Amino acid sequence: MEEAVLRTGFSGVGDVLNAMQEQDQDLVAIITEMNVRKRLGLGYDDSRFRKKVELLAPEILLGTLRETVTA
Repeated sequence: MEEAVLRTGFSGVGDVLNAMQEQDQDLVAIITEMNVRKRLGLGYDDSRFRKKVELLAPEILLGTLRETVTA
């Protein structure tokens, strides 16, 4: 996973999210649920993630970042 994050150019974001997960078990549960749903082909609803984490970036980057976070 670390290699995938490095390829996207979002390594700083990955570091921040990892640090946040160490402090917030609810965030861990949200990300885990999103990943499980995606792997099962159920798609995912990132609304709980967006309530927990505010992303400030151009919209084009937000879509790419969401895909990276849930990879």
